[in-house]
This record gives sequence, structure tokens and C-alpha cells, in this order.
Amino acid sequence: MRLERLRDLAAGTLFFIFSTFLLLRSKSNFSGEDFIKLPLNSTALGEKNSALRYDPPPSQPWSHRVYAHGLESSKNASRQSTVAIVSSCLASSKYSAGLSHHSFLNKQKYCDKHEHVRCYLHNVSLDDRFSAHWNKFPLLAKSLEMNDFAVWMDCDAVFLNMDATFAETGLFSSAKDLILTSDHNGINTGVFAVRNSAWSLKFLSLLYAQRGSVDYFNSLGKGSGFVDQQGLKILREKYYTKSLFSSHVDFDPKFTESLNSYCMPSSFIHHRVNCNSVECDNYLVCLVEQVRNNLNPGTCPPPAHLKNLCKKQKECCSDKTGQSTFERADA
Repeated sequence: MRLERLRDLAAGTLFFIFSTFLLLRSKSNFSGEDFIKLPLNSTALGEKNSALRYDPPPSQPWSHRVYAHGLESSKNASRQSTVAIVSSCLASSKYSAGLSHHSFLNKQKYCDKHEHVRCYLHNVSLDDRFSAHWNKFPLLAKSLEMNDFAVWMDCDAVFLNMDATFAETGLFSSAKDLILTSDHNGINTGVFAVRNSAWSLKFLSLLYAQRGSVDYFNSLGKGSGFVDQQGLKILREKYYTKSLFSSHVDFDPKFTESLNSYCMPSSFIHHRVNCNSVECDNYLVCLVEQVRNNLNPGTCPPPAHLKNLCKKQKECCSDKTGQSTFERADA
């Protein structure tokens, strides 16, 4: 027993030293090259407004590609902020192949409809040694090379209003670099937005550098159980002061309501968070099909579990003051 404890302590120390090295390296000498190289090859299977797009037949499996819309047409258009929709759906017990397919088609449909919105959709993990949750940070950084904003959407987050725009949410009006949403557990990274700035790219790199230590302690049952949220907590406690973090981050509850709502009806983006069952899969597929056919998604009955999470999100994370309960408690 004593030897096992010593072995765990030694391994934990090595991971801590390694993560600290990555953190200090990113802190002192950040470069976009710190992220692993991504195979971001696009395949044009059809053209629409001279843009790259991808429409896979339902019978074909998804492959590792970036599906981008609007790349050429936006070059000659009047300058307007561009938004990258970044998402990853990995076949697993959490996301079935059918659910992933519907999720991607929903996001691609939104990108096709809006000239200055581009989709970057992936279904292959960047590094199988780590939790798939960490994929989002280098993918976001890569998408910011060509866009003014990047919005991460989990596989189980979908657009319910194809006509709504990000400008209407207030995203472009915010002066902050990072737009975060929340639930009863605190910050939820299932849907969030990042502005293209030096601060944002450094933040993404610092957060990605936490993957080794967070995954290690979670594997031992000694971590919080959260993944990227735990990495974010480490950064806020060890790297940023509260005032510095708040000066770059927008917690306005309006973004939770529009970009990451667990409730129905949802005005823009709905998140079927932490709801993993056949009933939950059928619910998400129903939503996507209703939206695709221009029908009311409100006719899809939400699972009881999601109703409960909706109630908790309303109680914790929005009020009439314009400040989230989470933000006030954290101040």
C-alpha cells in the first residue's frame, strides 16, 4: 500500500512538473506554433457563392475534414465580422453516429444560410492520449486564423433558429475577448465564444497545456471529474487575478440564454447537456428534423432530466440585474 502511494505521488509530481513547464513556456513565449499541427484539408464537393462546402450523403461515414462556407465570397464583400462555428463529434457511447450526423447537418445548414459564418466540423480526436474535451482549444485557435470570432458548440448543441444572427446576440458589441456561459455547476464550456486577439490565443494555449495533469488526476479518481472546466479553474486560481480575468471575460447572462440554453423554447442555440440516453438522442434528432423542415421544434418533448437542468440554469444563472448569479458569487 505504501509503495502504491509513493508511486502515485511520483507520477503525479512528474505530471505537475510537465504541466508547469508547458504553462511557463506558453506564458513567456507564446506562439501559434505551440499548438499541434492540424490536418485541415477541405474538399469542395459542390459550390455555393464560390464557397467551399460539404454535403455528405447520409450513407457515407464522416471523415476528418473541415467544412467551411463563405471563404471566397467574403473576400470581396464589404467588411463584416466573420464567425467560425467549431464543433467535434466523436462516435462513442455519448454520441451515436446518427446523432453526430444530424448535429453536423444542423450546423452546416446554419453556415450555408449566413455568408459570414463558416463551419469547422471534426469527427476525429487530435490526440487519443487525452480526453476529447481538450480538442476544442487547438481547433478554436486554428479557426481564428481566418475569422474574427470563433464559437465552440458541443456535438449536442444545435441551432433552433436559422434566421437569428450572432450580431443580434450582442457578440460583436462586447468589448471582451472571451464570452462565457454558465449553469448551476459554474462555467459551462459546452458553448462559448472567443474573439480573435493575442489574449485569446494565449488563453487557449494555456488552457490546452493543463490537459496532462487534469486527465491524470481524474484517472486516479483524485480530480474533480470535470475536464476543461477544471483546467479553466486552475488558470483562474494560479495564473489570472480576478480583476484581470474579469477585464477580458464577459459573463452577461444574455449569452447563456441565447448561446447555451438548456430550456425550451430556445431563441437561438439549444444545448442538450449531460443527457445521454436513447430518449435524449431521439429528442435531439427530433429538434434537428423540425428545424430542417421549417417546423416548430417546440413540439419535441424534452426529457425529464433536461427539464430539471433547465430549471437549475434559470435559478442560478440569470436575473434582471444583467449580471449572472455565478458572476456575483465569484466576485
